[in-house]
Amino acid sequence: EQAIAIWLRLLQLVPNDIEALGAIAAIYYEHGRLASAAQIYERAVKAAPDEISPLMHLGLTQLDLGNTDKALECFSDILNRYPQHVEAQYNRALALERSGRFVEALDAYERVLPGEHGLDLVGARACILEKLGAFEAAHALIEPVVTSGAAGLRSLDAFARLCRHFGECDQAIEWIESRLHSTDVDENEQRHLHFRAGELYDRQKRYDEAFQHFQVGNRLKGYRYNAADDERYVDRLIEMLTPTVL
Repeated sequence: EQAIAIWLRLLQLVPNDIEALGAIAAIYYEHGRLASAAQIYERAVKAAPDEISPLMHLGLTQLDLGNTDKALECFSDILNRYPQHVEAQYNRALALERSGRFVEALDAYERVLPGEHGLDLVGARACILEKLGAFEAAHALIEPVVTSGAAGLRSLDAFARLCRHFGECDQAIEWIESRLHSTDVDENEQRHLHFRAGELYDRQKRYDEAFQHFQVGNRLKGYRYNAADDERYVDRLIEMLTPTVL
């Protein structure tokens, strides 16, 4: 609150200062006040319509709020101006995935330009294939990545989802536990991996270990739930997961 007060005083002197708006929105975002962050990012976009950063952050915040349509508008706006913008390409694919538009999302991930950007594109595509019921294709795509020891969050997530179909859940737990002990794992990745490990332990009836992981995951960051977005996502799943797929 003290930091926000300082930035607000700056805004009184320099209205619509982009640095101040970005700092305030980032503070709101980090403390879970996503709606407030989105409002400030919207103000930043209006103040600097030609800059990419405020629009990108607005899209990511809308995505976390569950407003996938608004997020898609932000990322599509960037791509209309900069078609080769890799981060916007990836985030647009992620927004399509979050909205349950899996076939479109898979196509969008495949269109993301390759390069040294650190994006786990193989893992993202495998996650989509798993959701579509294409287990064999997803496993063939992801196995070389996880066995190489270079798997990112999405690759490990995909393998953890697939492991029960191939009798490899012990291996999935081992790789997740190993990744959690790495020094370069940020808080967001830790939280997701703890939840995934908890699910795997729970499935094996190792309830004490499952509870420990769920507890740590919840402590790392509060859970944000958007009922409307969840309802849309479930409706998409019902449409996609026909008896043939299951």
